[in-house]
Amino acid sequence: MNRTGKYPDTIYRVGTKAVIKNEEGKVLCVHDTGEEDMWSLPGGGLDHGDDVPGGLKRELGEELDYHGEVALEYNNSCVYYSHAIEAFVLYLVFDVELLDQYSPHAGIDAKEVAYLSPEDLAGYNDRQAEIIKKYGFGEAIDFPILRP
Repeated sequence: MNRTGKYPDTIYRVGTKAVIKNEEGKVLCVHDTGEEDMWSLPGGGLDHGDDVPGGLKRELGEELDYHGEVALEYNNSCVYYSHAIEAFVLYLVFDVELLDQYSPHAGIDAKEVAYLSPEDLAGYNDRQAEIIKKYGFGEAIDFPILRP
């Protein structure tokens, strides 16, 4: 069995991502609280005991401070290697409608949140920006699982 990082290559960190669009077709994105300057779709890793919808709702609370009802529709999945955690990541991506009133503002796990257009992401070429562009805006991005 191969090891690329600290976990065997057969183990995935499973997470969820939410594609939330406004009336203008912009996608709600989270500016990460980490040291890197990057935007991502709301969501994150499932905790032990989370089911998929529950884990996504928990992440929406942590990042968007949204605790209302949601409608989820499966969009796609994506696998890549995260150098930050030295593990393969499997994201389940959902189209999400926030069913209760929400004015975008950051939760405890975000610097800021904003509805972004593809033009707003033009200077960002990291993996999270690629995920937004591909699953949020339908851009034909074919990214490899591993990057050198």
